[in-house]
Amino acid sequence: MKKRCTVFILLLCGALAGSAWFLTHSVSAHAQELLIQGRPVADWVNEVDLGGFPSQKNAAQDVLVSSGPQVLPALCHLLVGHESVKDLAMRIPVVPADVKNLHASTSQTLLLKAKAASVIGVIAYRNPTAPEVRASIPFLTTALRSGSREVRFRSAQALGAVGKGASNAIPRLVSSTRDEDSGVRMCSVEALGRIGTASPLVLQALTKASADTNSDVSMTAKLAMKALTR
Repeated sequence: MKKRCTVFILLLCGALAGSAWFLTHSVSAHAQELLIQGRPVADWVNEVDLGGFPSQKNAAQDVLVSSGPQVLPALCHLLVGHESVKDLAMRIPVVPADVKNLHASTSQTLLLKAKAASVIGVIAYRNPTAPEVRASIPFLTTALRSGSREVRFRSAQALGAVGKGASNAIPRLVSSTRDEDSGVRMCSVEALGRIGTASPLVLQALTKASADTNSDVSMTAKLAMKALTR
């Protein structure tokens, strides 16, 4: 039985890696080599501060955001880029949340992805109709399956920042309203409200989320439901 489980985990990791490879290699080589002020995009992303207050200076993020939508392909490349087998294994549902969170806090790859998703969200909010923003949606949707709570959280936020243009992400966001992490659930519910599609699938998900044991999630769901049905 133990051997079968090991084989299953390896096969699952291989499938996830294949999906990530496909999305990663759909980004142009030019985007991957984009330099800002003579430095690779990844260098700037590494310096982004995820924990700062809104009023706090975030110099690296400001540089990336000021570059506009043209930087999004490179950010998407980072978001779905290479992960170790251990990173991929963290996506498996049976892995305890505390184990996933501990790993994510020490994985530089997953932290880079979370920062990339955060910057994508800021750029998307300022440029919701840009073609590069629309092109980022499949990458953000894929990132909702990350083993890192922070990556899922930031990706859901980014999809909410896109708003109506992110309608293709609705099925995955609906699934994320049942995420094990309350922050991810809340951002997914909020994103569904911002996208603004009052389909039976969305309304059913919001109705269930309205009864969430976390008060922030339930309140956000009720507000989203009210906005969609008024």
